[in-house]
Amino acid sequence: MTIQTNQIEKKQLWGVVIAQAIVLVILLLFVLRACTTNFGSMNAQALTLQSEPSVAQDMLITHAETEIQNDNVIGGLALLDVTIQQGQPSARVYGARAAAYARIGDYDNAVTDYRQAVVLAPDNADFQFGLCFVEVTMGNYQDAISPCSSAIQLNPTNLLAWNNRCYIRAYHLGDYEGAISDCTQTIAINSVHPYAYNNRARAYLMTGAYQQAINDATRSLQLENSYSHLPLTNRGTAYLALGQAQPAFNDYQAAINANPNYDEVYARLGEYYRWQNQPTLARDAYCQYLSMTDTPIQLIVDRANELGGC
Repeated sequence: MTIQTNQIEKKQLWGVVIAQAIVLVILLLFVLRACTTNFGSMNAQALTLQSEPSVAQDMLITHAETEIQNDNVIGGLALLDVTIQQGQPSARVYGARAAAYARIGDYDNAVTDYRQAVVLAPDNADFQFGLCFVEVTMGNYQDAISPCSSAIQLNPTNLLAWNNRCYIRAYHLGDYEGAISDCTQTIAINSVHPYAYNNRARAYLMTGAYQQAINDATRSLQLENSYSHLPLTNRGTAYLALGQAQPAFNDYQAAINANPNYDEVYARLGEYYRWQNQPTLARDAYCQYLSMTDTPIQLIVDRANELGGC
């Protein structure tokens, strides 16, 4: 449930939040007063008091982060809202709130806050990767490239940033050579990362390197890829391209068993049946694909129409 649907809970927490904020600020004022008594000049006192909003904000953010870590995400978000309403919020507060939103699956608000955090602190690797992650999660693949690249530049050992960029390039942007390079770097950092092998298998498949695609997809499955339907579909298609019908069919069936809602595998299965000269089964598979996808491949639409349509 997202923060927008919890307005009642936030209102109930508001009084507590405001009280906490006031207590923190009052305590801070006492600390600042104690510090300034050791300075004889008004200039020293003015400089100390000028730093008060920043220190108070850091205290509130720390408190909010503790609440979030203790699974009181709504309470932590409410505290972060207070710091933003105080004016001139820092990159840290936007980054903290973005991470909290992402934690509860509110990616619309998460991406908005991460973008703001990146504007204020473009050299912060955590904010860049956070933005990379939520952009990919939301399907904003073109927008994700820049923060993923920045995260890599700022932290070259961030294997998830490398893998995310590989995935985008292999599955959504058609930059297969770039994908192979990124996934090879991911594997160099962690040789037992299953997703990197599948993403590279996809890139190899699309460049016609079918045996390499089979090798990588197999390795991904050996490493227990949680999304096994992806390497199974990629490997099945590579087998089919090499004329190995039975292994291809076995992989497609295994992919459907693993995830019957994965649309692409039905398009690939249709191609298998078409190659086997089984037009009725081919049309059924094509139509299953077309009934599931929002962005159909024109070739599959044409194939289905050639066989009488859906």
